[in-house]
Amino acid sequence: MNFKTELFLALRFLKPGRNAVSVISVISLLGVTLGVAVLIVVLSVFTGFTDLMREKLLDTRAHLQIYSSRNGVIADPAFVVRAVEQAGGQATPVISMPILLLNRNDFVPKRIMAADPAKIRTLFKVAVDHDLAPGEVWISEEIAKQNNLKRGDTVHLHTPEHLAKIAKEFLSDEKKNAGKVQIQTIGYKVGGIYSMGKYDFDKEIIFMTLPDAAAIAGIPNGMSVSVYAWLANPFQLDAPVKVIAENLRLSTQPFEIYTWMRLNGQMFAMLESQKNMMIFIFFFIILIAAFSIGNTLITIVVQKGREIGLLKALGASPWTMMRVFIWEGLFVGIIGSLSGLGLGMLALFYRNDFLRFLEKVTGRDLFPKEMYYFNELPAHTGVLDVTLIVTMAVVLCTLGGFLPAWRAARLDPANALRDE
Repeated sequence: MNFKTELFLALRFLKPGRNAVSVISVISLLGVTLGVAVLIVVLSVFTGFTDLMREKLLDTRAHLQIYSSRNGVIADPAFVVRAVEQAGGQATPVISMPILLLNRNDFVPKRIMAADPAKIRTLFKVAVDHDLAPGEVWISEEIAKQNNLKRGDTVHLHTPEHLAKIAKEFLSDEKKNAGKVQIQTIGYKVGGIYSMGKYDFDKEIIFMTLPDAAAIAGIPNGMSVSVYAWLANPFQLDAPVKVIAENLRLSTQPFEIYTWMRLNGQMFAMLESQKNMMIFIFFFIILIAAFSIGNTLITIVVQKGREIGLLKALGASPWTMMRVFIWEGLFVGIIGSLSGLGLGMLALFYRNDFLRFLEKVTGRDLFPKEMYYFNELPAHTGVLDVTLIVTMAVVLCTLGGFLPAWRAARLDPANALRDE
């Protein structure tokens, strides 16, 4: 029996009919389809979440952060900037520290990020229509919304250290100071409002000029707490970091270099482990579908016993009948995988519409940006992930056909025809 005949028989046995076996076949095929679709959707969302997290992180954080390992203040930031530029990167001195924003009678914890305004625009990629002048700050749309602020308003900032000092002075002579303590805050004009699209960054960061931040931090003007650096390729940092470290050794002040991967390695490792866990879990979904296919094919062998016996009586070898049912398992795997791929891509295309529909039906926020930091459900379908899923489904379904194929190969034609 030739190859074309084997394929014809495999497809013929899969042809839907009006019996229970056909219903079981359709259910088994749907099992593969749904398993592949769910796995593609889950892995695409996990990959998209990780990629968007990395992208936003690189947009809102430097590739390198350089600190003094001696006294916490960089005395000559210009020297560090030159060391980075000699390695082919860009850098700017930065003062970053916690701050308290006075909102009516409450203090809201925020963080100031001070750098050269031009560098804030180009390196931090902050888009603001108005320049950042001394005595002004840039706040995010999220901070403006939370505190009912707009451009031109005045925000009052306070350092935790200053508040602690006031509290200490008050408690030292509580009776004398009762009703007389006044908290002196520094007022800054809102010069612009930005939005980075990353909730955890937008809800916290207030930009200001370096001299203003130095005055708040109590460090001499011209010094900085750190130097932030950006390089050409954020994923290949070993060589330029080595060059920067060699250049920094010429200074009498010791430095410590932190890469963005070092600072956020634990978070990305956790996301990757969760993705691998999902692959492991959903592997069993497809495995169950493969067992269901094997069960269906065994039922087909029993139902088609007369046809199998007749074919073997006409000269079909056991190996021929075995290959027919292996082909059948392969076809189910291919059809189910392609259907699942199409269904998964369709679900990913309408994922945010479906999410909004579910939110409207349930009346609950299913993807709160306060928790996930993004406004929409991200997704990125990797070619390698799809190839792995489809290959896994096809292989498992093909293996599911081996047991019924073996039973068909062992079927005695005389007994099969006599039973009929």
